[in-house]
Amino acid sequence: MMNDKKILSLLKKFEGGTIDVDGMILTPVKVSEKNEYVYFRAQNPNDVPYFRPILFYKLEGVLDEFGDYINQKLKPMIHNEDIDNGLYLSEEVTEKIQNVLNNISVITFHYPDKYSEVKIYGVSEGFNTDWEFDNYSIKNIFKPLRASVNGKEENVGEAVEKYYDFLEEKETYWESERLYSNIDDVINEYPLLQDYYSDTATYYATRFNLKS
Repeated sequence: MMNDKKILSLLKKFEGGTIDVDGMILTPVKVSEKNEYVYFRAQNPNDVPYFRPILFYKLEGVLDEFGDYINQKLKPMIHNEDIDNGLYLSEEVTEKIQNVLNNISVITFHYPDKYSEVKIYGVSEGFNTDWEFDNYSIKNIFKPLRASVNGKEENVGEAVEKYYDFLEEKETYWESERLYSNIDDVINEYPLLQDYYSDTATYYATRFNLKS
């Protein structure tokens, strides 16, 4: 079995010193004593947005190829101070997502039956994000200004309650597919935010700001 210094030297030669994962530059700096992990320093010179699990998935693919070459299974580790722990959205992608949200001025749904059309009119005040190890979410902070049922004025708070009740009867992806599908067009521009082979998921949802 090769020692850690030999593996590190071969990896650097195999990859030309650094590994470019869709704009993220990763430099191998150490192999653990038991030859299980390769430690990397990360640089993001192009300010690319990323979801850390997707970055790791792609880096694992690189190490798998090298591991086959030396007949050794290796896993990546990245210094925590070099990258965000979960999701990083650059200023560019943040602006693009917000532009999508700014174009949504009304949320329309039918509740409690198909004959009752409810509309909630408002504006986006920004968005926040959340993530877990296999998914992340983008939540539109929507300020409702007025509401109607079949064209007649409705109390905004009651309309929002109806919307939440409506969503309870729908599949998880209803908002992602019906309201916010254009966010996918933005996300798909960035390889480290979306990868159909990495078993990660994205969700888009509405969070109402009812404060006056």
